[in-house]
Amino acid sequence: MWVFSAGMPRSGSTLQFQITAELIESAGLGRRLEYARTAEFPTIRDQHHNEHQHLVFKTHHCSQDIEAQFAAGNAKAVYTFRDLRDVYASRMRMREDTFKTVWNENFLDKCLKDDAWWRSLSPVYITRYEDMINDLPREISRLATFFNIDITDDRCTEIADRYSFDKQKQRIEHQRAQHDDNFDPKMLLHGNHLTAKPGSGWSDTLTDEQAAKIELKTTDWLTQHGYPILNPSPSLTQRLRLMFTR
Repeated sequence: MWVFSAGMPRSGSTLQFQITAELIESAGLGRRLEYARTAEFPTIRDQHHNEHQHLVFKTHHCSQDIEAQFAAGNAKAVYTFRDLRDVYASRMRMREDTFKTVWNENFLDKCLKDDAWWRSLSPVYITRYEDMINDLPREISRLATFFNIDITDDRCTEIADRYSFDKQKQRIEHQRAQHDDNFDPKMLLHGNHLTAKPGSGWSDTLTDEQAAKIELKTTDWLTQHGYPILNPSPSLTQRLRLMFTR
């Protein structure tokens, strides 16, 4: 059984992967796999075709090869999403890129495409980044329920403490001190994870016009998922100006 940890980029998907893998490994149901690109999945699939256990594979993107595993009844996914303005701002900080550079990469289009693709599959566990971060023990309990794993409240609290913001930062610093590479192949932590302090938001990175430009492109998605719009009805003049915002 494939378990795809498929969160939206910059939306706590690594945290969700870590917790999902720990729950499955602790229950003796399977194990995590090291990181590989989505395009490499067919090779990874063939390498593990004789393993009859849960294999946790992290990927942001979906593909026809991955979709085929759901059609065959051989896959589940966990998916986390976030306010797209925060996703965009985090991408800029991670890459140390300008707003224009990220925009020209069609980053939002890719996020929306994968979001729709993952939501079209079943079974998929879906959670908001904000809900996960605000009550991690409860999130762990919900994930355990999705995988039919019995877990106590104390165990949920214990796991949540182990993956707190401060302890994740310590892992990143330890990895940086011990190795030339800033990447932890088990935890999948990068040196560019956790680029903002808890409680900060997109307004610390984006200008109001940049945020409005993102809103103009993603209004339907933001509204559908309960995120407030600063300017829900921009005038034609405002729309034209936002089209050229950098």
